[in-house]
Amino acid sequence: MPLTWDARNCDIDFDDEGEGVVTQTIVFMSAAIGMGLITEKNWKEFYTRSEVVNMVKGPFMFKNGESYSLTPEDIFRRISLKTNVSFETKTRWRANFMKGLESDAQWKLRDFNKSPQL
Repeated sequence: MPLTWDARNCDIDFDDEGEGVVTQTIVFMSAAIGMGLITEKNWKEFYTRSEVVNMVKGPFMFKNGESYSLTPEDIFRRISLKTNVSFETKTRWRANFMKGLESDAQWKLRDFNKSPQL
């Protein structure tokens, strides 16, 4: 299923290319963090999950040629952003995130086991 989104009700300048890059990153981040809607009530959780991903995996975007981490203001200004991503509870998201990290580590082991020095 394609990822769809609607940011028409957000407090952003759609003519600003930098804002577009941030919005696009947040749209893709919504899939990584299991939250398809940013509201007044959940924007801090959205930011927290995205910052956890950022701290573990590194920045997801570049803005003006520099790596850029999403800020609380970036998320706050996109309250009402909607995507077709299904909501995951905090517990389920944490479990899935850890499972993904463990899977990444196992792939590195597989690659190591195929190396010629063994």
